[in-house]
Amino acid sequence: MRKLTFSLQDFKKILNNMVNWKKCKIEKKFYIDWQNSFGFVLDDLISHKDGVNVGIICANSHPFNTYQEGDYIEFDSDRVKQENKSYVLNDINLVRKISSSMTSPVMLW
Repeated sequence: MRKLTFSLQDFKKILNNMVNWKKCKIEKKFYIDWQNSFGFVLDDLISHKDGVNVGIICANSHPFNTYQEGDYIEFDSDRVKQENKSYVLNDINLVRKISSSMTSPVMLW
C-alpha cells in the first residue's frame, strides 16, 4: 500500500478548493452604527437562513473595514446560507477581497 503525504500548504489548497466561493462586486458600503459593522450591497442576491438579501454585513475590523465600493469579494456561500441576514461576518475564511476597485496607483507630487 502506498502512503500519501501532503505538506501543510498542499492541504490548505485542497481545503480551499472545497469551499463554495461566490464572487460579487461591492456596489455600496455603509456603516451600521448599532452593530459597529459595515453593510455591503452586492451585485447579486445572497441566500441566508432567513431569506434572500442583496448584501452582507462584516465586522468593523481589518481587513473588512478596508473594503471599498467597486472591490470584488468572495465569500463561502454554503456557510453564509447557514446564518441570518443580520449575522456579522468576522472571519477571513468566510469573506475575502479578491480584487481592488483601484485600477492604477494615484501619484501625488
